[in-house]
This record gives sequence, C-alpha cells and structure tokens, in this order.
Amino acid sequence: MPNKYVIGTRGSLLALTQCTQIKNKLEELTGDQFELKIIKTEGDENTEKPLWQLDGKDFFTKELDAALLKGEVDLVVHSYKDLGSERPEGILLAAITERFHAEDILLFPKNLPEQKKRSIIVGTSSPRRMVNLKRYLPSIFPFNPEVSTENLRGNVNTRIEKLRAGNFDAICLALAGIERLAQSEDSLKQLEKLLDGLDFMVLPSTLLPSAASQGALGIECLETRKDLIPKLQTVHHEMTAKEMKSERAAFQSYGGGCHLAVGIQANLSDGKIIRVEKGEVDGEVVDKVIIEGCELKVERPIFIGMNAQEVDENDSYDKLVLKESFQAEEELDQKTKLFVSSRHCLETLPKYKDHPLFCSGTSTMKKLAKAGYLVHGCADFRGVNSINEISRSKAVQLMLGGDFPWKVLSNEESKSELGDTIACYRRKIAEVDSGYEEELQKINSFFWTSFPQYKIFAEKYPFLKEKKHYCGLGKTYRAFQKAGIQVSPVPSIKEFKEASK
Repeated sequence: MPNKYVIGTRGSLLALTQCTQIKNKLEELTGDQFELKIIKTEGDENTEKPLWQLDGKDFFTKELDAALLKGEVDLVVHSYKDLGSERPEGILLAAITERFHAEDILLFPKNLPEQKKRSIIVGTSSPRRMVNLKRYLPSIFPFNPEVSTENLRGNVNTRIEKLRAGNFDAICLALAGIERLAQSEDSLKQLEKLLDGLDFMVLPSTLLPSAASQGALGIECLETRKDLIPKLQTVHHEMTAKEMKSERAAFQSYGGGCHLAVGIQANLSDGKIIRVEKGEVDGEVVDKVIIEGCELKVERPIFIGMNAQEVDENDSYDKLVLKESFQAEEELDQKTKLFVSSRHCLETLPKYKDHPLFCSGTSTMKKLAKAGYLVHGCADFRGVNSINEISRSKAVQLMLGGDFPWKVLSNEESKSELGDTIACYRRKIAEVDSGYEEELQKINSFFWTSFPQYKIFAEKYPFLKEKKHYCGLGKTYRAFQKAGIQVSPVPSIKEFKEASK
C-alpha cells in the first residue's frame, strides 16, 4: 500500500500550481500519494503595503511552519527566496528543486516601444527592483526613457491585470513564476488571456540580477521524519543547491531581509560559480561581479581586444582585426527569431526589424536599444544556452506567438549552436607598422573577446603565447581550454580593468 502525505501550501494560483507540480513528481518517483492543504499566510492577506513596510518577518512562511510543527501537514513547499536564514528548530530543508529561469521579466503592452515615451512607470514593490530598474533599465529599453517605479503587490494574476488596466506602463515579475503557470493546463488557460497583447523583455542578470534564491523551490519537513526525507531528496538538484548556497551567503553578508535593495544571482558555468551583486545599501551603490575561487591579479600594461572607441587611451587595443559591416541578402520567413551576435550587425537590422530579437551581451543590447530596437533577451555571461532556455519558455512562446526557428546574425566565418548564420560583417586584417609589435611586446596582460581573435594575433606575433591571457567564461574560455592554452577567467572587461589599477 502506498503511503499518504499532506503538503502544506499557500492558496495563490502560483503556489497551488507549483505545489501540484511537486506533488505529481513525488508521486511519480516514489509511488506514494500526496495531497494539498491550503494554509493562509500574512503575506497573502495583507497586499496593500510593500512587505518591507510591514512589521515582523517570515510573512509567507510562519503559518506554514506552525502547521508543520503541529503535525497538521507532513511537508511544505516554499518559493525558496521566501525562506529566512533562521528557520524554526526542528524543521529541515530536505530538498531544493532544480531552478529554471532565475531572471526577472518586464511585461508591457506591445505598442509601448513605438510610443517613444521620454519616461515610463514600472510597477513593483521590491526595493531591489526599484533601485536597479531606475539605474539600468533606461540603457536597454528602446529609445532610453527615464524610469520611475510605483508600488505593486498581489499575486501574478492581480499584477498583470493591473498592467492591463493601464495602472502602469510596465511591470516586473519573476520569469519562473509565470513559467510555472504556463506549465500546467488549468493555469495556462488563464495565463493566455492575461498575456494576450503584451510584450516582454527578459532582464539581463549582469545588470538586473534577481532576488537571492529566485526560481528554486525549497521543500521542508520535520528533521525527525526519517521515513519522508529520502523521498523528498529524489527531487533535490545539487547544482541549484550550490548556486543557492552562494546567493544566500552573499544575501546574509548584507544583513538579509525583504528590505534589502540588492539583487544577487549566481550561476554555475564551466565548473565555476559566477555571482552578480547589484543594488544599494545605506545609500552606497553595490556593483560586483565575481568568480568564486578565482583571485584576479592583472599586471599592467594591459591589452583589451576592443576598438579604440571603447578603450581608455592609456590601454592598448586591437588595431589588427577590423570588422567590416555589409547588408545581408537572405530573405527570412516571418516566423523566425534572430540572435544578434554583435553591434556590427546593426547595418543589417532594418531589413529584419519585424522579427523577434535576442542578442549576445549587454553591450550589444545597449547599442540596439539606443537605435530603437526591442531586444527580448540577452545571452549575458551564461552564453547561448541561456537564450535557448528563454526561448523554450511556454510563457515566452505565448507572447512571441509560437516556437520559431533561429537565425544568427554574425560574421561570414561564424557557426552557432543556435542555428544557421546570416553573414552581415567580416573580419579584415589591417596593415600595422612595426611600432604596434613593439607596443605589444611591452604588454603583460591580454583580454581576448574571442578565440579567433587570439589565434590571428598569435600567428602574427608568436611571442604573445608566453604572455598572460584572460577572457570571459563561456565559448571563448572553453576554446582556450580545448587548445591547451592557459587562460584566466574574468567576469567581464570592467572587472579586468578594475583589477589592473
């Protein structure tokens, strides 16, 4: 006979949906039976004020904790970000589920970018989002409007309905929340109506990181339940747990709490944890990106593999590899997503302006936004895998109108994991005088933006092979490793330059 267990849950559509998904998974993996019991929490009852203005703490968990300790339920499922660092004695975090889509998403009417507003109002009650949206969103939203925020609370449905009613120009939500609603048949029907006529931007983590632990679920039971703990661990995801450990340690270093105005997001990439921390504490700006376990010491003089316009005059830069843009010829089916690999693709974009756009990094995203293009998502430091994850989101596919194939705008020699490439720029080798070689010989530390760039330089100047090399995590880092060339990973050019001061 299968055992029967009771799961304690909040009563919102999202909480019920994600608990039902966990229920189904546990039943599939264990052969036991699980049922849901709805428990009302203070956070669900009081939706007028932002949480950071309420007295007390554990607004979404204390009633669930009480039910667990009294034996009214066998286990509880929480959005992990709602769990405080100090948990009641006797309660065990038995499992952390795999997270998908840690990012925040901005929702807005489809015609908002066309209005070219000088300022927009974004609904959110999160101090983290308030600070970072005002500071960073203008640079990546079409035509660079000023951004202000106004208070928005309630469940996912209520928030989207307030957007549809015209209370805000846009709202900011956790992508994981709306994606979980899209994964269940009943809630999907409601979500389809809510998202009809809306557009979106998945916010890049290096500019607007999520709340610590966003996107993962925490499953708790009493630590005495030796019968239940092994069953709950069947849905535990160790990689997510490592990311959560990093995020929550950083969260606690700032004092924690729902009033904290700092976004913290960690991702395991190429075997290393890279963590972004952005926001504000006591009026001081927080702006950090670190790779755990990698102490960064950069010896000057330095070389940065960019052109003259993007590098300080005291630093050396790439005078050898030039980029020549040209108009692409290929005609596309209307139902095609475009991945823009570089700002050098801008000349071609007017030809494809009606296609959904995604891009490689925040630098390219900013260039496109300034030119008036809406970019739905950015690969950021996680590479094209993150873009594939975003495009597989059912919520994203609802707003795009389907799951369309990829085309990649890139250079004429490029190949992409996403799909076929459309050439719209080429690399050209420039004529440089002997003074450039003498300049390179004096340099100690080289930051490369691609492995082909390094190969071109190393072929012309073999002495470079003995120098110290740096690059970001992802495709370039893996290419150096595959070639057996020693390279140190760096979060970005910004951190490379700061470490060389």
